[in-house]
Amino acid sequence: MRATTPSTTRSTRPGTPLQDADLRRALAAARHRRRRQRALATTALVLGTSGALAAGAGGVSYADEPPPYSPGPDRERGIVVECHSPVADGPLSVVVYENSLHGNHVDVLFEEGGAHGSRDTARDLARRGTVRAAVKVHDGDDTARAVVRGTVKRVGPTRHVHEEVGELDHVVVSDGTHRRLRTDLALRYDGRTWALDCSGSFAYDLTVTREPAEG
Repeated sequence: MRATTPSTTRSTRPGTPLQDADLRRALAAARHRRRRQRALATTALVLGTSGALAAGAGGVSYADEPPPYSPGPDRERGIVVECHSPVADGPLSVVVYENSLHGNHVDVLFEEGGAHGSRDTARDLARRGTVRAAVKVHDGDDTARAVVRGTVKRVGPTRHVHEEVGELDHVVVSDGTHRRLRTDLALRYDGRTWALDCSGSFAYDLTVTREPAEG
């Protein structure tokens, strides 16, 4: 499958058979990754557990293998940009995530067929309001480059947040601010371009501490 025909699965490609059970598992894993991204984007990702986004098909995420315990306090700043495309042929999700302490991450997933790309980097993905995030998307034996381009701008009031999230043997406590991002982004992949709806995106500035869990 390529982005030009997202409804085609690898089971139809000569020489690369995929059993129905394997296909169901692959699609279920893709759906799970997207649900996980959506849930974590407003909680764990901005509470010092960066890297919890899926690290790629078959990869291990920090949510399964947490970073070393650090009591802090640590200041963490960045953006959470989570998008979908209302005009794609099938479900398409894009995440651009920046964290000043733990690094940056871009993730592209075509749910129908499971084409997926993920990359961690220390380089800025958004600089002075301009986003340019590239990642290699793997679709079976095929690989093509996807690029997220456009702009983000902080708008509206700054909102104070305080959250506590349990993480194995300690509790992550976060205090700081969120501010909404206005976005104008598109994804280009395999000769096609999709406009992206990233309406839930925000910037954050947090002080994060980790306390031992009681009991």
